[in-house]
Amino acid sequence: MHEDWIERIDRNTSLFKENFEGLSYKELNWKPTDDSWSIGQIIEHIILINESYFEVFDKLKTGSLKVPFTARFQSVNSFFLKILSQATEPSRQKKMKTMNPWNPSKKEVPKEIFSRFSLNQEILKEYVNSLEGYIKDKSIIYSPMFRGITFPVDEFIEELVNHELRHFNQAKEVLGKLNKSNSQTV
Repeated sequence: MHEDWIERIDRNTSLFKENFEGLSYKELNWKPTDDSWSIGQIIEHIILINESYFEVFDKLKTGSLKVPFTARFQSVNSFFLKILSQATEPSRQKKMKTMNPWNPSKKEVPKEIFSRFSLNQEILKEYVNSLEGYIKDKSIIYSPMFRGITFPVDEFIEELVNHELRHFNQAKEVLGKLNKSNSQTV
């Protein structure tokens, strides 16, 4: 299973770089509306989410992760997993609001975001490989945002990978609007 995640992470990295790395600074930071995200902010959001899970993965690996008592309530966790799965669904049929710590900065994003993103993806792959034993053991971790929400580590990894693809699709939508905006101003 983890080989599949590695391949999908690599594919997600390639999709972002191939489709957006050639954008100018201005294009990378263009937003369709004031309350929407630019392509650069979308990439920054992915980095923020992944990094928040890295801290949880580190605690799992060092044995310092304290899983809350809610981990015992399978039906509650199944309910939250369904919500999380909908929130990370790549098709983006339902628009979701993100939690404040995972919101990208309001500042413009530098072109170096792509090297940060690539490094972040490499780190994510290292975690996937190093967590193999925990995945096989169905070890439970909690959400970095809501410690009461717990799932097996493999479920969280699956959602992280899906989340990236969801935001690739969002970035493609922004690019389409940018191209449409550019063609109307010519």
